[in-house]
Amino acid sequence: MQDIESEIRAFVQGKQSDAALFREMVDYHFGWNQPFSETIRGGKKIRPLLVVLAARAISGRHDHAMPAAVGLQIIHDFTLVLDDIMDQDRLRRHRPTLWTRWGINHAMTTGTGLYTLGFSALTELFRNGTPTSERSLAAMDVILSGCMETHDAQIFDLSFEETFEVPLSVCKQTACGRSALIACAAQTGATLSTDDLCVIRAYETFGRHLATAYSIYDDYRGIWGNESELGKPVQSDIRQRKKTFPVMVGYHSASPAAQRELESIYSRDAMTERDVHEVVSILESFGAPEKTLQQVDLCREAASDALDSTGIRNADQENIILLMSQILG
Repeated sequence: MQDIESEIRAFVQGKQSDAALFREMVDYHFGWNQPFSETIRGGKKIRPLLVVLAARAISGRHDHAMPAAVGLQIIHDFTLVLDDIMDQDRLRRHRPTLWTRWGINHAMTTGTGLYTLGFSALTELFRNGTPTSERSLAAMDVILSGCMETHDAQIFDLSFEETFEVPLSVCKQTACGRSALIACAAQTGATLSTDDLCVIRAYETFGRHLATAYSIYDDYRGIWGNESELGKPVQSDIRQRKKTFPVMVGYHSASPAAQRELESIYSRDAMTERDVHEVVSILESFGAPEKTLQQVDLCREAASDALDSTGIRNADQENIILLMSQILG
């Protein structure tokens, strides 16, 4: 964590920008105006950790994969800035979001700058010749595909706002897409560390199952989680009438009368606290919490099976399993 945080900070702050406000907003977003220990606690760094741990598990080292780890985290932070604007979230990690402090236009501009810096970091893969240019290009292709999948998932999420008539299989696929940068992180570390396609595909499969589990579990926590852990109010997704995975599971499990009630509540311009309570009550009545966690467990098991299939047994592989346990509760 300290290596990753130091590398991200050194890279971002080493890039020149004539816009002092951009530097100020980036420092605030990353928490670099806080003590270093608090900065580390400000984010889980799941994506860069997966890149680094996969590289170490395969090759015993991670320096060759660090530019990809740095780039992925910065690109992820761009998506956080954009998500906060789209969802009108006023808090992230217990602090006001960028758009609430500096306005939407400045936040969007800063997000674009972060996206640019993320891909600038990836070009560092080509500086020293290790990994090879072929591996570096393949890794960048993986990350670009992940970015596009994240985009597509956002489009699908927006379309869900118009209807409840969405198959759960599509909801699950979209859940994976929302966390596509997790899905591609382990695959990126593997791509940079081996030419064995079977091993690379195993880490890709692991990443996709982990991403799906993480996204679904995040939706669960958004309704039944702890506000101190979330860094923002619980049930805010419902207040914003978002069709998260538990909501869709509950809808598909509900009686026709309960489905009509959910449709009626979600069609209103704004929800009252009574409406939110009614939605949660319906979801709980039809087993949405339990069914959501069952999906998380199924994805967790599939992810573990994919890791086992690599045949790799060492401390770094165990740390990947530990990381998965930590982020899935």
